[in-house]
Amino acid sequence: MGRVREIKAYKERWKRENPAYDREYRERNREYFRNYRKEYYANNRDKFLQYEAKRQHVRDGVDHDGTTRQEILAKTNGRCIYCKKVAEEIDHVWPRARGGPWTYDNLVATCWTCNRGTGGKFDRIVSDWWPQNSGIAWADLQPILMAAGISVAWMHDEIESQSDA
Repeated sequence: MGRVREIKAYKERWKRENPAYDREYRERNREYFRNYRKEYYANNRDKFLQYEAKRQHVRDGVDHDGTTRQEILAKTNGRCIYCKKVAEEIDHVWPRARGGPWTYDNLVATCWTCNRGTGGKFDRIVSDWWPQNSGIAWADLQPILMAAGISVAWMHDEIESQSDA
């Protein structure tokens, strides 16, 4: 193990002493690095997206319990919870913009159209978007969300506060 540390320390010291070489090497091999990143992303898309989600939540100071995209998609067998089309994205039921955490009970699988249609505006989701686009009234949607393991107690409080305003 000592030899490995020695080699690693030597490489780090050499890089510090020769910073121009690393820049020049990356510049000469720019196309290789670009293709490597593209290929890595294509082969590890879920891993990359999971990392990005966690990074954004940490940056914003929002909870992230490590729930994976696969776990969320499995909740609804890969179908959009709102319209039952093939799910492509993950949606926060309690919008991230309002402090919604990345937790199992706050995430649902959605198709692109449904995820973009909600726009992080809970009042608009409940009053306009769900009934018009999914054909499901809010009262009928509550059991669907609960069956997918999503707590709707906070939603009721949010609706009450919005109707009082």
